Order: sequence, then C-alpha cells, then structure tokens
Amino acid sequence: MSGSYSSTAPFSSFGLWKKMDTRDSHQSMWIEVTSRCNNDCRHCYINLPDEVSEREELSLEEIKKFADEAASLGCMWCLLTGGEPLIREDFPEIYMYLKRKGIFVSLFTNATLITAEHIDLFKKYPPRDMQVSIYGISKETYERVTRRSGSYEAFMRGLSLLMEGGISFRPKTVAMRSNLSELMEMSRFFREKMGRPLEYEAMIGPRLDGNERRNEIIRGERISPQEMVFLDDQDPSLLHLQDKICNKLFLYLTKADRQDSILRCGAGRRNFYITSDGYLRPCASLSHPAFSYDLRRGSLAEALDVFLPAMLSKKSGDRELLEECNRCPMLQFCDICPAAAYLESGSLDGHVDYLCQMAHARSADRMRTD
Repeated sequence: MSGSYSSTAPFSSFGLWKKMDTRDSHQSMWIEVTSRCNNDCRHCYINLPDEVSEREELSLEEIKKFADEAASLGCMWCLLTGGEPLIREDFPEIYMYLKRKGIFVSLFTNATLITAEHIDLFKKYPPRDMQVSIYGISKETYERVTRRSGSYEAFMRGLSLLMEGGISFRPKTVAMRSNLSELMEMSRFFREKMGRPLEYEAMIGPRLDGNERRNEIIRGERISPQEMVFLDDQDPSLLHLQDKICNKLFLYLTKADRQDSILRCGAGRRNFYITSDGYLRPCASLSHPAFSYDLRRGSLAEALDVFLPAMLSKKSGDRELLEECNRCPMLQFCDICPAAAYLESGSLDGHVDYLCQMAHARSADRMRTD
C-alpha cells in the first residue's frame, strides 16, 4: 500500500505506542540504509547486486528528511541496518545527522569494513548499541558462509580495531548447518575475550525477493528444532534472539487481541522499519504489499497515525489458525509469525511447519527440564 491514506487519527504521531504499550514507550525506528553488502552470505534474505540496489536506494537527502520528520514526532531511537551500512560512503554523514537531531543511534554491521576513521567516529560519538555479525571462528567456516574470499581477514581486522579501540559491541550469529560445529567455540571466544554472551538466531527465513535458487540454499542451512534446543541446553550463556525479541514482544498483546490478529507479535507497536527503497513496514521481514507504505508518496506522520493502526487492527479468517493453532497447548512456545508465513506459504496466516516443529521441540524440552 502506498501513501494514500487521509490523516484523520485523533491522537498525535507516536501516541499509538504510548497508548498500546504503557510499560515501554520507546519511540524507535529501524532504517535499512542499503540492501548492498560486501559479503554474499548463504542465509541472507535481503542482499541485492549493487546495480539493482542503488537504483532505488534512499539518498542521503531522503534519509535526512525521514530523520527530520521522525525527530519532530518525538522519535528517540534509530537502528541503522542493511545490507551492510558501512558500504555507504556517506555513512558518517547519516550517522552524525541522526546524532545531531538528538536521536540515539544503534548499528548492525559485519565489521569487515571497519576503518580507523570509523573507530575515531565511534569513540567521539559512541553508538547506543552495536551488534556485530559473527559467521565462524575459522577462515574455512567464515568464508563458507560469506562466500567471499578475504572476508575472514577483513572481519578479524575489523574485530581487532573495535576491541583495541574500546568500542563496545554485542556479538551475534546465525546458527546454521555451515557453522554449527563452531558455535560453542564462538561462544567461548567472546565470553573469554569480552565477557559477553553470544546471541544467536536459528530461524532462517526465505528471501524477500522470492529467489528460489537462493531459497533452496537457505532451507538447506536450517538446523533442526532438536539441534536448537540442544544448543540452549549445552551452553546456557547463549542468548536466543528469537526468544529475546519476538517472544518478549508477543506478551505485549492481550490474550483477546492475540486470538485473531494478523500481527500477533510486537511488530509496529514498539517500532517501525524503513526499507532501503523507502517503504515503511511493521518489521523487516513483513514484505506483503498491503503492509508496506510508500514514504516517497506519503508522510511519516500519516504512516504512523493511519497506516500502522489499520495494519495492527487486521484480523485473520483462517480456520486452521483460529481453530487449531489458537487452541494448541504449545502456543506459548510458538514463534507464529505473519512475515514467516507469507514468505513460506504466500499467506499471512498460513501454517509454517518449521515453526510448529520448533514449538514441539521447545515444549518437550521444557517438560523434560521442569
């Protein structure tokens, strides 16, 4: 959906978050500054060739415009992500513009493009939070994932610059078939070197562009639900990002709201996502056209006051979801997700076998350990 709404909402922009979530009124946005990346990771759902991405990529002036709008509406937090944000030559300008607007800035990066100049920038103007993607502890494993020769050396160089420069960051990874054998070693490395836990994701979603050749690779990289549970049991210091983010946000909806809502998690309630080609979405993965608002044709205020409330009010009519999934005794362990459902099945409320299997494995593990 493009910017075609009339702004008739009776409450001010961002009032939605304060009204719906009184426990945490953080007013935050994610900006995907590019879909380009210097790596070509096996599991990536978004990266595009430079010539494709740059045609539609947000300009510096457009990002500044969105920052101005967001700041005027009370936004306090911004996460810069990609693709790889540091691939943009104007990254320092983007970063500092947001800072000067009084916005707390966080960053997702693979660290391979970190330079001494970036370290100087982050020392002088520290990010609120930085997460660094880790794909392996050995060159063989790391480059098996990234599919880029030389990426391991670039990563280790960037990692050294961050650590030597005293820049705080959180290590994270994706648990997949290609690096599963090194996950515990990665966890020990960062626990011993930094005193920080390794955060990980296990649910690898399909490509947003529907590239079936790449989706075959992605499906082949998924670990089994039993392996994911085993990881949690083997190393309690590992933090499962799916639990930290999606499951936590799930609790923000009342039981009544969860029964038939399409958006059953916290997407669009605590933050919103701006894509590299200028669309606002409730979350990074929810690429359904009806859940995408064209900011180049509308305004941020209209998107927040009219578009998002309309999306959040959408209900499901799917019988399987309403009569089977909602009554499932393992629902509390399920990461049921319209974004995953749409990418996997073409339906926002479709059934996702992988998530169902994950819920069964978690439930069985909880019963075993209780």
